[in-house]
Amino acid sequence: MYSRCASLLVLLLCLVILAGCEATAQEAIEETPEVSTNSATATDTTSASYISTRRILDTRATLLNEGLIRDSSGVVSSAPCSQHEELIFNVPSPPLCEEITIESLGVTYRAFLFSQSHDVLVIYHEGHMGCTAPGVLAENVMPDANDLISLILQRADVLYFDMPLLATNCGQKIHVNGTTYSGTLHSWFALLDKPGESALAYFFNHIHSALDYLGPRYRTIHMTGRSGGGWATTIYAALDWRITRSVSVAGSLPIELRTPDLDGVDDLGDWEQYGPHIFRLLSYQALYEAAGGISEPRRHVLIYNEFDNCCFSGVKGVTAGEQYVSSSEGFNKERVAFLVNRGEWEHAIPAEMVVEQLFGP
Repeated sequence: MYSRCASLLVLLLCLVILAGCEATAQEAIEETPEVSTNSATATDTTSASYISTRRILDTRATLLNEGLIRDSSGVVSSAPCSQHEELIFNVPSPPLCEEITIESLGVTYRAFLFSQSHDVLVIYHEGHMGCTAPGVLAENVMPDANDLISLILQRADVLYFDMPLLATNCGQKIHVNGTTYSGTLHSWFALLDKPGESALAYFFNHIHSALDYLGPRYRTIHMTGRSGGGWATTIYAALDWRITRSVSVAGSLPIELRTPDLDGVDDLGDWEQYGPHIFRLLSYQALYEAAGGISEPRRHVLIYNEFDNCCFSGVKGVTAGEQYVSSSEGFNKERVAFLVNRGEWEHAIPAEMVVEQLFGP
């Protein structure tokens, strides 16, 4: 028995080395249970389980090596919210609110922690909200996001993020080739994107820093988001294995499926969805698999509105799911699900459906 255990430990060590993972000691502690549950099947290097595990490790290593997380020098701080939270939730006893300020890559980000003293945290990431009310949180939380956050708060605290340069992050200053940019177009990040120094760090490094700051308060961390926030949910869950359950709503498709032919909607998306160098190295299918993880309790769910009037409709979601299941690469099918919100025409959040996927069996 001792010999077998020693052999399995050596094999796992080889997997990590081959994948090039540069995890911190804390990350290694968090990842160990997931990898070890599959160690028995991983001894057969031709098995589907071994191949999937190896690919997931490689996917995460590629994300790290491309520099999506590369700045640990920023400062994270918190203060009581200056907003009137009751305007957001329209309840007499709103949750406690902390405004989290994160310095990352020379840029200042804002996030908001809504707390009911739970030991579970859910990150909610919004999509491409405009700048009609810069910095005013109550004006930037959409009604359907409000409904979802209110439901989640019955079971978990919520950490709210917006996209860079948008909504509560409007007015951010990003240095681009010697010039300070403070507009709202993400396409300018193309000028900061290069191999090993992905511009996607501007979308994810601050989330990582915020979790380093807040994570020790919580036993479990989940993540969800709509549109650009759904895209961010997939990428970040593939990158940070502290995320257990992740649910993307109308967030992404494999790039080859982004045509107007299937439903008449051209949903190529914003630059970050298709333009960065990282997408020459990784497919969305590989990212879905990595977001789902190696073993329970990790799981990744992609929800598509059937007739979405913006992008990523149900017919394309179904096609993505069929492609994923039938792929010759043998993607892990147990922990990734493609679901359709039937009858929905809007680019909306099916709150009950998301909560079920976050907290259900």
